[in-house]
Amino acid sequence: MSATRILKPADMNETCQSIPREFYDLLDRNKAAFVTATTADAELAGETHRGDRNAAYILNRLKDKAVKRCPQFLP
Repeated sequence: MSATRILKPADMNETCQSIPREFYDLLDRNKAAFVTATTADAELAGETHRGDRNAAYILNRLKDKAVKRCPQFLP
């Protein structure tokens, strides 16, 4: 959201300007956070920890072929 605030002009009649370097730094951090958030769950799916048994069970059930082929989940 910080990146969008940087790009949004204060005045809609303002002329186009170059994108500040700060935007690209935030974009890189956002990309890294996205990769971390989407890969952490995949690593936990095969593991069972004492406190995470329920989470591991749910992740394994969601990866089951029957769930993946369910018509309600298909695009």
